[in-house]
Amino acid sequence: LDVSVRADIINLFYDIAKTNKTSLIFISHDILTSAYLCDELCVMYRGRVVEYGSVNDVFYFPAHPYTWGLIEAACKVPSTVIKNCDGISACEGDRFASRNRYALRIDFEKEPPMFKVGENHYAATWLLDPRAPKVESPLGGKRNV
Repeated sequence: LDVSVRADIINLFYDIAKTNKTSLIFISHDILTSAYLCDELCVMYRGRVVEYGSVNDVFYFPAHPYTWGLIEAACKVPSTVIKNCDGISACEGDRFASRNRYALRIDFEKEPPMFKVGENHYAATWLLDPRAPKVESPLGGKRNV
């Protein structure tokens, strides 16, 4: 779709949901459009929920490296390079580990649980474990993970 037709369709979804006071489930790879249309975001990677919460929490204070990457790609924010452990196959553990530049050794061994980030904000990343090194989000450092 061209940009104007796409915008018309997105606005139509928005108007229908608001006018009829109904819920809208919007499944997309486009995190910016999702943030515009939705009140809550659920970020998935390879069939697993890795982060969920209100749009404000997930979009402005993302806690999972995959969410960081989605927002970074959509907003074209320059990233910080942090070395991770290399040479380990991602057969088990966090499905995002092999593509996660912030991955810890445990990411390749054990799937992370959902950690509570805020009142209704959760993320499945070992970076939120109290024993993990503190890594600042490359999206402006609004919240340390």
